[in-house]
Amino acid sequence: SGKLTRPKGEVKITMPAELLNGVTLALLNADDTEIDLPYIVEGENAVFTLNFTDAEIPTALIRLIPTAE
Repeated sequence: SGKLTRPKGEVKITMPAELLNGVTLALLNADDTEIDLPYIVEGENAVFTLNFTDAEIPTALIRLIPTAE
């Protein structure tokens, strides 16, 4: 506990789906571009996978974008 890890492959992220009500997810790249980050809902959880297989520094910045109602 209290120890940082450096993933060297895929990392599955699970969070309460209600946190994503009214938003979409995007990954922000170092060059200021962004790509959609798809997720699926399993029961009450939203699940997505980040791939760090070829990452020199395994870091990701995720943006929550409000959707128009």
